[in-house]
Amino acid sequence: MLQGRMVGYLNDRWASCLHYICSLCVLVADVSRFLLQAKERMSQLEENILQAQNREGQILDMTQWMSEMTDLLQSRLDADILAGDVPDEYEV
Repeated sequence: MLQGRMVGYLNDRWASCLHYICSLCVLVADVSRFLLQAKERMSQLEENILQAQNREGQILDMTQWMSEMTDLLQSRLDADILAGDVPDEYEV
């Protein structure tokens, strides 16, 4: 009788351990999936950062060019110089 109860107890404990191990396996799989998704998202964000930095450089270059053109046009306007007075600068 004692032996039967002991076997039943061990079977219950074994089943409980197996259930616990299965739960841990599911948890590890979920964490692995989340880590993979996080790495993919980080890669996308890094690519987006590079694109934004490139775009920022282009905007700064354009802003600088516009400032130079504004200064040039203003100085010519102040000196009464029209585009027709310097045609070789505007002919293609």
